[in-house]
Amino acid sequence: MNRTNIFFGESHSDWLPVRGGESGDFVFRRGDGHAFAKIAPASRRGELAGERDRLIWLKGRGVACPEVINWQEEQEGACLVITAIPGVPAADLSGADLLKAWPSMGQQLGAVHSLSVDQCPFERRLSRMFGRAVDVVSRNAVNPDFLPDEDKSTPQLDLLARVERELPVRLDQERTDMVVCHGDPCMPNFMVDPKTLQCTGLIDLGRLGTADRYADLALMIANAEENWAAPDEAERAFAVLFNVLGIEAPRPRTPCLLSAIGPSDLGLMFMPPVFPAHWHVSQPVLIADTFSSLVWKVSLPDGTPAIVKGLKPIEDIADELRGADYLVWRNGRGAVRLLGRENNLMLLEYAGERMLSHIVAEHGDYQATEIAAELMAKLYAASEEPPAFCPSPDPGSLCSFVSAGAR
Repeated sequence: MNRTNIFFGESHSDWLPVRGGESGDFVFRRGDGHAFAKIAPASRRGELAGERDRLIWLKGRGVACPEVINWQEEQEGACLVITAIPGVPAADLSGADLLKAWPSMGQQLGAVHSLSVDQCPFERRLSRMFGRAVDVVSRNAVNPDFLPDEDKSTPQLDLLARVERELPVRLDQERTDMVVCHGDPCMPNFMVDPKTLQCTGLIDLGRLGTADRYADLALMIANAEENWAAPDEAERAFAVLFNVLGIEAPRPRTPCLLSAIGPSDLGLMFMPPVFPAHWHVSQPVLIADTFSSLVWKVSLPDGTPAIVKGLKPIEDIADELRGADYLVWRNGRGAVRLLGRENNLMLLEYAGERMLSHIVAEHGDYQATEIAAELMAKLYAASEEPPAFCPSPDPGSLCSFVSAGAR
């Protein structure tokens, strides 16, 4: 039997098919235009019930979104009937009109972000999303359409390994900026009045849950790209969004987001981490993953390279933080300069990427020893200004260094 007959009965002619979503659900609009119905097959009954539960929870919380009219379950699947949000999807707007609607769209998303995290029973935290990413990759189900162009030809396991390497730093960032997220703030999910160009509400809230706010913001920014007619529209929208939300913005095209599962959980979207906006760094490239940190090569505003070091939440992190204090004291004398510091992130002077072991391999021990001796002379030189943090001297450190070199 046809699913529309099962769920709509004799009134099935009052419901007009609208589209089939990426999820595989069937969407219908009631003849009067005031309600929509989503019909999910039995395999997706749980996901549709999740959207129902989120809409029920959102009612009365100041978010413009559909309300649940009816819920019906049968052996063949489930049907969710909801009120309609007036307007057209933001995806249908020209770049100029989208830019006019953009501030109100930011306000609507901000209303979701302002909800109490403690009261939200739904979550999309990175640890959980990473687990789903592992599942997607294990099933070879990554949809390349949801990947940046530069990653479309990258093996899925390599993409997953990249996210896993950066996971500790990203989890640390997530803890500092957790909000209730929409989960899929793409342009089709913002409804806009075509006359006033004001956002009238949000739809498709089945992925709502607590997560890093940049998970929403980066997806919204990235999904709007194809609507803009010129680069300046994208740049203006970027600035407007963060101004409306009243939060500090990363620079355009700068990393904004943790890894996230793409639409319908069939794809993976990978974006680098957030760096403090006042550093004005761009073009990050991960160049090292050590026991204690992740290291990115970045560009400063004048184009010169620099290094960002992100400390992992290890047991000995205090030692790493004292190392930053030491760099401040050295002020470039025998050590790289510390250009900036924010929580567990350090912006460092660029000193190249060649290690002493490379010199040994290419030129032999003698040249490497000369370099090491010159460095040690600077590090162990007497100073008129002892460091304020008073480190304990470690006579064995130099011996260990020399012994390691001898091996």
